[in-house]
Amino acid sequence: MNESSLVSHLAGDDGFLASSLWNVRSTLLALVSLVLAAASDPCFAEGFTEDFQNGFGPHFGAQCPNVTATGGMVQLKTSFPQMCDDMCHLWGSWPSGPGSASIWVYDPKCWGYYLKFGYWEFTIGGDYYWCANYDCYINIKTSVAATEGWHQFQVQTFPTTGLTVLSIDGIVVYQTSSCYQDQSLGGLCMYSYYQANCNATYLVDNFSWVPAYPDLVAESITWDRTLGGLNCSYRISDQPIPANTTAKLFWASGTSDTSILSAIPGSAQSIPAGTGAFGQKMEKTFHLDASAFSNPPPGATYVLLVLDYDKLVKESDENNNVKAVGLNPQLVISSVKTPTKVGGLNTFISTDPITLTATVTPPVADVAVHWSVLGVQAARSVFDFPSDEVHNTDSQGISTLLFTPSENDTFVQNRQFIWTTGSMQANPPIQFEVEATIASSGQTISAYLSQTSLGMLEQDETDTLRQEYVDFAIAVPDRTVIVPSLGQEFNNGPYNVQVSLDLLGHYNTILSLYQGRSAVYGGDSFTIPISARVIISNAFRNPRYNKAIGS
Repeated sequence: MNESSLVSHLAGDDGFLASSLWNVRSTLLALVSLVLAAASDPCFAEGFTEDFQNGFGPHFGAQCPNVTATGGMVQLKTSFPQMCDDMCHLWGSWPSGPGSASIWVYDPKCWGYYLKFGYWEFTIGGDYYWCANYDCYINIKTSVAATEGWHQFQVQTFPTTGLTVLSIDGIVVYQTSSCYQDQSLGGLCMYSYYQANCNATYLVDNFSWVPAYPDLVAESITWDRTLGGLNCSYRISDQPIPANTTAKLFWASGTSDTSILSAIPGSAQSIPAGTGAFGQKMEKTFHLDASAFSNPPPGATYVLLVLDYDKLVKESDENNNVKAVGLNPQLVISSVKTPTKVGGLNTFISTDPITLTATVTPPVADVAVHWSVLGVQAARSVFDFPSDEVHNTDSQGISTLLFTPSENDTFVQNRQFIWTTGSMQANPPIQFEVEATIASSGQTISAYLSQTSLGMLEQDETDTLRQEYVDFAIAVPDRTVIVPSLGQEFNNGPYNVQVSLDLLGHYNTILSLYQGRSAVYGGDSFTIPISARVIISNAFRNPRYNKAIGS
C-alpha cells in the first residue's frame, strides 16, 4: 500500500472496512491509555525527562518483543512482512494535562510506526510527516519532508488561550484553538497498525515533559489621581496556585527586585492557595492609602509591586512578577465641595463658600501647592480670584483651597454693573476652572479640575436664577422653592424654572371661590360656570425681566 492510499485509508475514505479497522485500533489504544493513566506517578507533576540510560525507567515500557531499551535509547525493530501489530509497542505515562511533550525519533525511512501524544498523532514514514487528531477529524500533511535521521516531535497545549501547537524539528506544522483537549498530553504511545514495508530499526531518545504551571503576573501599579495612594492589579493565569503566597509593595532604588530597599509596612496582600482557575485569567486589584507612602527611606526612587516574593509558587514565567512606579510626585485635584451637586455640576451662588482639595502622591507634608481660579462664561475676564495662592500639604499630602466668589470686589462690581440691567434673556451661568501646581526637580506639575471626574464648578439653571437675586440685593429664594416652569400662564420669564410658593395651590383656591357661585351684575343674576377660568395677566418674572419691562 503506498503513502497516499494508506492516508486515505486512515481517513476513512475506503468506507466500512477502514472505519471498522480504525474503531478496533481506537478501542485498543483507549484501553491502553486507561491502563497507563492508572499507573501514572504524581511525582512527575513538576515535569521530567527520560534519556533511557537505565533502560525504560519506571514510567516507560514495551508491549512487543521487538522493542528494547539498550545503549541509552529505545530500539523498535520492524520485521517485514510481520510486525507486532495492534498494540502500543513503546508506551509512557505521566499526569495528564496541559503542557509540552517532546521526544526524539530516528526515522530509518521505513514505513511502519505512528507516534501518539494523548489524542495527537504523527505518522513516521513516507515522503512527508503527517499529523492527526481523529477525535476532531483532523488529518494534515505537514510541510516537513520525511528524511532518514533524528527528528524531534513536540506537542504543546496552552490552557489560557486554548491553543494546541504541533512541531517537528522546531517547525510549527499545525496549530488550532478549536480542538483543545485538557487531557491531550497524558501519555505516549508508539505503535504499528499496518505491516512495515521493510526491515529497519527505529530509535527513540530524550523524552521530556513540562506541564503548564500557573502564572502570576504583575499588571499595573499607578498613583490614584482622585483618592491618593496606589492602585495595583495583578492576575493569575492558567490554573490555581498550589500554595499560599502574597502581593507586596517595596521601596526600591530601581525598577527590578534586585534594587529593593525595604518592604512598605502594611502593604502585603495574601493570595491563598487555590486562587485562580484552570484555563482562565483571574484579575485581582487592591488599593493602598496615601498614608502608607509618607516615609520613603533614603535612596528610594520607586515603589515595586512584587508577586510571590518568597518564591513559594512554581510558575511558567518567573520574569513577570514585578511592576514599578516612580516616586516623582503626582498631583490631582481630588475633591470639590459646594452646597449642591446636581447633573454633574457642582453648583453655587456667589455668596456660597467653595472648597477644593488637591492630593500629592506620594504624600509629603509641607509641599507648596499653588492655586489659581479662572472665571469662565459669565465670570470670563473677571480678575482678582485666587491666583497663585499657596496652601501647603498636610501629613496626608492634601492641600485645601477655600474661596467665596462674592469676596472678590472686582467680581461683585461686575455683577452689579453688567448683570442688573434689564434683559428678557436668561443669564449665562457663572463657571470656574481651577488649577493647582507644584514644583518638582525644576519642573512645574499641574492639575486641573476639568481633567477630573469630579464635575464642573458651574451654576445650574436654578442657581443662575437665584444669582439674579444676589446681584439685585434682593432676598434670595431657597432652592426648595425653585420649581420647573409651570407654563406661560405662570412664568413670564426666560428660564425653564421659576419661583413658586405653592402658586398652583393659591390659584386653585381662588378658582374654588368663584366657580359655581351666584352673582349679580348690572341687575342681572347669574351663576358662574363650574368650568370658568381666571385669566392671569401677570405671573412670575425674574428680576432682570422685571426691570426690562419697567416693573
